[in-house]
Amino acid sequence: YTVYRRVVGGSWVNLGVVTTTKFTDKKVVSGQSYQYTVRARNAAGLSAYKASATVKFFTAPTNIAAVNAANSVKVTWTAVKGATVYRVYRKLAGDDAWTYIGNTKTASYVDKNVAAADTYSYTVKAGDGKNYSSYDKVGASLTRLDAPKLTKAVSSKEGITVTINHVDGAKGYDIYRKTGNSGWV
Repeated sequence: YTVYRRVVGGSWVNLGVVTTTKFTDKKVVSGQSYQYTVRARNAAGLSAYKASATVKFFTAPTNIAAVNAANSVKVTWTAVKGATVYRVYRKLAGDDAWTYIGNTKTASYVDKNVAAADTYSYTVKAGDGKNYSSYDKVGASLTRLDAPKLTKAVSSKEGITVTINHVDGAKGYDIYRKTGNSGWV
């Protein structure tokens, strides 16, 4: 088979000859639409052109990060050139399959359907509503933490003792203080 490609509206380019029924075009640009056609070949020559297929290519989102937010998890990634929509997927620790949880038009997503102490992984596909990229098979993971509650603050001769409730999944706590109109330290 001889494989041909063109940028939509451009001239056909011969990409090469293959002996199998699959060909991977690795010289593509994210956000660009391409048209492909194939001709069969044998000792007598090439067949006629048949129908072509048009597809838009997108690179997979990179730099995926997940952070605890108020009653949610915020997922961010680097925007992909030409992408107009992102599909966000999640899985719990121990699960094999990714579950689609929603779309967004920006390079961030807030997952509000989370529980404290559960460990989540997130990944993202970029696309245009019809064509989508592949995805990072590892994604970004975190253990969801609820905000601790300050249960008591007591003054004594040694100083001020602050008591907080235990948060499932926490391995430690950061303590902040401010005086007057100053910021948190």
